[in-house]
Amino acid sequence: MILNFKLKNFLSIKDEIFVSFEANKKIKTLNENKIVKKLGKEDNLWILKSLVFYWWNASWKTNIIKWLLALKELSLNSFSYKIWWNTGIRSFLLDNTFRKETTFFEINFLIKDIKFCYSIELNETQIIEEVLSYFPWNNKIEIFNRFTNEIKIEDKLFNLDDINNLENIFPRGNQTLLSILFDRISTKSQLIKSILDFFMDFNFCLNWMDLSWLTIGMIQNNDNYKQIVLDFLKNADINIKDIFQEEKILGKDEIEKIPSNLFINWSRPTSITEVKTFFSHPIYKNWKIDWEEKFDLSLQESEWTKRLFSLIWPIIQTIENNWILFIDEIDSHLHILLLENLIKFIHQSNLNSTAQFFFNIHNLDLLDLELFRKDQIWFAEKDNFWSTSTYSLDDFKDMQIRNNSDIKKAYKLGAFGWISTLLPFYM
Repeated sequence: MILNFKLKNFLSIKDEIFVSFEANKKIKTLNENKIVKKLGKEDNLWILKSLVFYWWNASWKTNIIKWLLALKELSLNSFSYKIWWNTGIRSFLLDNTFRKETTFFEINFLIKDIKFCYSIELNETQIIEEVLSYFPWNNKIEIFNRFTNEIKIEDKLFNLDDINNLENIFPRGNQTLLSILFDRISTKSQLIKSILDFFMDFNFCLNWMDLSWLTIGMIQNNDNYKQIVLDFLKNADINIKDIFQEEKILGKDEIEKIPSNLFINWSRPTSITEVKTFFSHPIYKNWKIDWEEKFDLSLQESEWTKRLFSLIWPIIQTIENNWILFIDEIDSHLHILLLENLIKFIHQSNLNSTAQFFFNIHNLDLLDLELFRKDQIWFAEKDNFWSTSTYSLDDFKDMQIRNNSDIKKAYKLGAFGWISTLLPFYM
């Protein structure tokens, strides 16, 4: 589970931002929106199930998700990068000083009630420093500290063969040592395996992604999942009775219409089996089902139906598998009442789950203290230098924000920061 993270000098982010999933214990509302973890003799740790980020278009909220996506790629796969491949990291370009400086990131997270900290400093072509620590019994122990030309590693956590293996394979400039550990010894070390699992549990649902094929795969051989999906869609007031698939063998004339570049070696097969997904819609007569009409999911259903169907798989799987899901523009194509029910479903389903969600959103109707706690509501703002900063509603300690406060109205009045003034546009 993520506790908090810091990020500096990445794309639109110039100065360091800090984002935290740790809940404010003084906030007593919406207890189902948090997870309580007991850490030894310490006070219970409260961790939020979700964070929601609001603000204006072009305040670059999505850049936070872009970094977390880059972090997953660096930590899991950079061991396989060729020497010529750069890190893909871009610094803040609207400042002559910052564009030449390095990007820095630090994430604090929890695995089986033990805290970990991973930090990395890098530029476009190489990793400058990389540190992994953990805190058993509240004592900080560095698992490794990797500099540009040097590695310090805690020998006691690995056997001698592992250490010799790493000494002989020093990471190239664009490789993280973490990815080397994952590749070389994650099967031998339970500690490294658990950290690998943490980063593998990062999942992303970006606005341009159509994940409906994953939902289809989830329900194909599992009647329980299929019923959950049907109930979910019916609850959203979508008139659907069933979901099913049909196979069709394409003839020669139909295959000829498919562009050649979609085939391997441009060689057309003699036959193709096409599988389509259909929604069955009941047709009523005298208040009884008279017959059913099937709609092709990809061609005949509305964009918001496809969007909702696409979100079901990542949301259900995240809750059941204790993943961390980052959803960009969750409000895209979805009605406000449906969004409210979707978020309540996330917070109230499987209360024993340690799943976490991170939303980017524009819909101001979700600025609602009956839906989110104050410490769950975050804003991304751009300053006069077009740099992104972040802060939560809970940071406004001097304001009397009550549970029945109209924070949507306060937002429009600029109470929580900068508001763009839209000028009339005439042709």
